[in-house]
Amino acid sequence: VISSSAGVEIAVDDNGSGVPEDERAAVFQRFHRGTTASRSGSGLGLALVAQQAEIHGGTAALEVSPLGGTRLMLRMPGPGPGTH
Repeated sequence: VISSSAGVEIAVDDNGSGVPEDERAAVFQRFHRGTTASRSGSGLGLALVAQQAEIHGGTAALEVSPLGGTRLMLRMPGPGPGTH
């Protein structure tokens, strides 16, 4: 977690097989499961993360993890002027 007046960045890393670059945008769509998915699931988790990030003015993106798998980067803006 990195925090500054500009906002907060949260990185979540894994060391699995990763998500291929050409699928990274698609996994944020509801019910989409990547071709490298090794566990059961509904394909809703990352869609909900992206939706909530957007509602609050942030973004969610996938990158290559230094652990060898995938990194989820969640970026949220800092408080606006006059907020506590």
